[in-house]
Parts: sequence; structure tokens; C-alpha cells
Amino acid sequence: MAVLAALILVFVSVLYVSKHSQKDNKATAASGTVTLTSKSDWQLGINVNTDLSNPSPDGGDIGINLSSLAKLDLLGIYNANHASVVATADQLNVVNAIDGDSNSVWAPCTNGPCTLNTWTIDLGSTYTISKLRTLQTAVAGYAAQLSINGTDFTTLCNAGNQSPSWNECPLSPVQPARYIRLSGGVCGFAGCGGMVRELEAYKAGVFATHTSASTQLDGTSTFQHWDSFVPDATIPANSSIAFRFRTSPDSTTWSSWSVSIPYAASISLSGLSQQRYLQVESTLTSTDGVANPALHAYTANYTRDSTCDGFSHLTIS
Repeated sequence: MAVLAALILVFVSVLYVSKHSQKDNKATAASGTVTLTSKSDWQLGINVNTDLSNPSPDGGDIGINLSSLAKLDLLGIYNANHASVVATADQLNVVNAIDGDSNSVWAPCTNGPCTLNTWTIDLGSTYTISKLRTLQTAVAGYAAQLSINGTDFTTLCNAGNQSPSWNECPLSPVQPARYIRLSGGVCGFAGCGGMVRELEAYKAGVFATHTSASTQLDGTSTFQHWDSFVPDATIPANSSIAFRFRTSPDSTTWSSWSVSIPYAASISLSGLSQQRYLQVESTLTSTDGVANPALHAYTANYTRDSTCDGFSHLTIS
């Protein structure tokens, strides 16, 4: 009976395959899609400096957390190049204004009358500055100024507290700058002057990245190839969104990331290594620290083998 049952199974299988082959001599394929669009979708992935608090009609957006602050390493800039910090006086002690020690001071004039003095650091690159802090002890304090070219400075923080307490200076809107200058110390009577204990600068969080979870974009067990990637976003002026892609046969071992591809209505995935799992890295950028792009959703389209879709089961008794 067992032999007879096996022969019947083989015969029925041959008939099934023959029937479907006659119906369509070409390989049978079907399209599939995977879409991420909700806040819960985005939360499953890896988020770096993202803002998921703004709901969209589709359920959730990815934006940039522009309120995040990243402290600039002013001491590191100085240590890499001592010429990056210059002052009109007390040049030997310029590092004291950024060394993290509130007991050390830059003191160009402490026994007045005192004329104008400045302390300037070249950051080496242009940053979007979101906040400045100064710690001073002075009768005549120092204002904090910013410049892109090192010549034209704008005062953004007045001298502020002259006791040894922090003068907080958040910038709204944020400001692009390569140079930070402390300027002041002017006083006209004997014994006047001022000392700067510390200066801190913070840059705006102008980048955000989201990486989909390893199994979110699954081409299924009958996967054949990835076809296209269709994002949906709002991208205002002075902002951008770009994507990178990679694939895996098992959601553990991954190919190399593709090159970064700027946002487009549809992006071809035909050049990827064609493996079952797809991972997407989305990078959102604000070039002015104010404009904030919003990624609403994206869909990955793929092709799979549908030959056995209509085959349910055989019962042999």
C-alpha cells in the first residue's frame, strides 16, 4: 500500500505541474510590496537624532531633532592646531578659556584702564551654532560674536553675568559660523578689567538617520528580486533626504551598503545583490538648522515566484 500511495503522489504531482505548465509556459511570478509608514514602524528600526513626534495622515513622520545639542570640542581644535586661537593680549593663556577648568582664566587686562581686547577661535569648518555659554569674572565683560569669514562679526551674546556664573545664550534662529570671538573688556578706571574662565559652543543637530530593522523588509521565502523603492516625503528648501541599501539572505550576513542615492519618486533596486532581506538607511539633512524634511513612508517592491500559490495539499488514504 505504501508503494501504491507513493506512486499515486508522484502521478498527481506530475499532472499538477503539467496542468500549470500548459496554462503558462513562462516562469510564474508575482509582485510583492513592503511598506513602512507608521511611528511604530520607524521605532522598530535604529534612530539617530530623529524626531518621530509629528504625525502625518499616513500615521507618522521621520524628522530631524533640531533641538538636540552637540558640544563642539574647542579644546580639541586648539590642541590639533594652536594657531587656531589668537588673542590681542595674554596669548600664552588663550587655552584657559576652553580648557574645561573654571579656575584657569584668560585675562588680557585686569588692572585698568583697559582697551578693547579680543579672543578668536577658527573652528576649521563652518558649523550651525545653536548655543553659546560664557563663564566670566569681570567688571568689563566680553560679548560673544560669530563670523563666517573671520572679518565680519555679529554680536549674538552680550557680556552678560560678570560674576562667576554661566551666561546662557541660546540662538534662535541658529547661526552658521566658522569663527567665534570674545570681544570687550573696555573700562576707563584704575583697577578695572575682566577675565574669561570658560567658553562653550554647541552645534545644532542638523542630521538624522533611520535604519530599518533587519527583518522589516522581507521578500518572502519565494523571493526572486528587488525591483524599486518608492519614498514619500516633504523636503523644504535647505534640506534633503538620501538613501542607502543593502541585502541579506538571512537578515544577519549583509552585503556592503550601496552608494548614497538622493531622494527621487522611484529608485531602481536592480543593481543590488538580490537577496531576500532588504535594509534601508535614510539620512535627513538640514543645511541651515531650521528647515526640517519629513519622511512620511516608503515602499519596497519585489518579485517572487508564485508557481505554487494555487497548490494547497494532497490527501492520500
